Amino acid sequence: MQIRVYDRHPSVSVVRGDSRMTVTPYLRFFTGSKSPTFELTSELGAAMFARDAAHFDDAWNGAREYG
Repeated sequence: MQIRVYDRHPSVSVVRGDSRMTVTPYLRFFTGSKSPTFELTSELGAAMFARDAAHFDDAWNGAREYG
């Protein structure tokens, strides 16, 4: 597992594997348990997966390794 940190305020939580990811937007005034979580796969909803994967890659590439 790799962890990276970056110097921007997060807008979403993204946990990504090869062809699956979960995306949880950070909604103001809501706790995590009340925020929606979306499970995306590259097979179903390919356009949405590609958009969120590009967002993840941009954040990942702009971050530095933790530790």
